[in-house]
Amino acid sequence: MLSVNPIFSRQSHSKLMRCLQSFARSGKGLLFSIGSLIALSAPASFAQSSSPPDVAKFVYQRIPTLALENQYVRTDNNKQAVDSTLVSRLVYYHNSVKGRSPLYRLDWKTTLADYLGIHEVIQPETYSGYAFLKKNPLESDRAVIQKLNAAQRNALVQALVDASTGRQSAASETTKTAPPSVPAQAKSKPAPAYRPTLNPLAAPGSVDSLRTAPIGRPYTPGGGEAQFLK
Repeated sequence: MLSVNPIFSRQSHSKLMRCLQSFARSGKGLLFSIGSLIALSAPASFAQSSSPPDVAKFVYQRIPTLALENQYVRTDNNKQAVDSTLVSRLVYYHNSVKGRSPLYRLDWKTTLADYLGIHEVIQPETYSGYAFLKKNPLESDRAVIQKLNAAQRNALVQALVDASTGRQSAASETTKTAPPSVPAQAKSKPAPAYRPTLNPLAAPGSVDSLRTAPIGRPYTPGGGEAQFLK
């Protein structure tokens, strides 16, 4: 993880609070630019802690399939400049040449748009390696970026942001865990189905149970109806 200077962070926080209090007393509210707020809160050691070689090392650990492009030879000693990689040159262009914030995905996407040729033109004489490499790597670096698909470019942007902020992405620092198991006795049992009780039906041909005795006279089943005429 990249280091952050805690002393400067406290000083920046104090400056920010004094600025907010000053605006509140003057009645101007919070009408100041986001850029000023970022400038007050950004650590002073940022340039050192997020140097192009450090960021490149982080990114290549995250994306090992990304091309190194460090085959170029130095002009001073005719040796291979192994530390001058595609990512280190991209970071130098982003931070030092364009002065863009390394903390936000949008700024890195803007830089990639330069490499894709759809935003600003990258000047060869200001590109990293122009002054100390025998061959300017600009065109080769642009070709590598242009071959990346959308998913690969998004992964590169996320790795650059994580390297600059010292964070690990959510996908790398969290693991999938199974939901906690519920004890057997705690599991609810389904309610039994309602089954109404039915009285048995009379046997076929049995009509005695349907007969009722006349009022005032007892009824004897099977005794015939003539007994009521007596």
